[in-house]
Amino acid sequence: GQLDWLAPWRASYERVDVFNFHDLGPDGLAAAFFCRTFPDAARTCAALRAAGARPVANPTSAKKPLVADRLATAARRRGRTAGPRSRVRRAFDAALSARNASLPRFDCLEAAEVDELAERTRLEERTLFPDFFRRRGAAEIAADLERADSERRFCSEDVDAIVETDWARGVAAETWHQRPQKRRRRRRDEGGRGEPVGGGAVELGGG
Repeated sequence: GQLDWLAPWRASYERVDVFNFHDLGPDGLAAAFFCRTFPDAARTCAALRAAGARPVANPTSAKKPLVADRLATAARRRGRTAGPRSRVRRAFDAALSARNASLPRFDCLEAAEVDELAERTRLEERTLFPDFFRRRGAAEIAADLERADSERRFCSEDVDAIVETDWARGVAAETWHQRPQKRRRRRRDEGGRGEPVGGGAVELGGG
């Protein structure tokens, strides 16, 4: 059928509910999910409604640690650094926090892909949530997708292109030869002056 992705679930479970997170009403996402999907979870439903939490739209779009992680992975993959991934990620995280301008390169859906997404959305809403679709209508779906597209919510940072910029190369280069500093212990001679002991070992005085 038109919604073949539901078939494996319906073959394995007696009941399959599809939750419409576009139709939250006065509730936040968590409250709407628990209150509508789990009728026996009355206390959880009441607690979430009392908290009044609202969902955050597109929550990962501005998460710099996520971008830093992807930049670190790309820099190592493309040979821009051989430093440990965790150190490279921290370096990019710090550089992003200090950077005033946004990252200049994005990888976005093509117009044809956005049109396909709109058609798929219309099909699924009309089939799964006919009442909601009648209230919302195809025009509102198109307007929502157009607004999301203009806000670059269908884009992600093109990390493979960004790591080739002078800014990213500089960040990656700083992590190439860094080594964690080891604390060196000292022994005391009879005069009380410390001398470094190589290899991290500690030599005890003879007395």
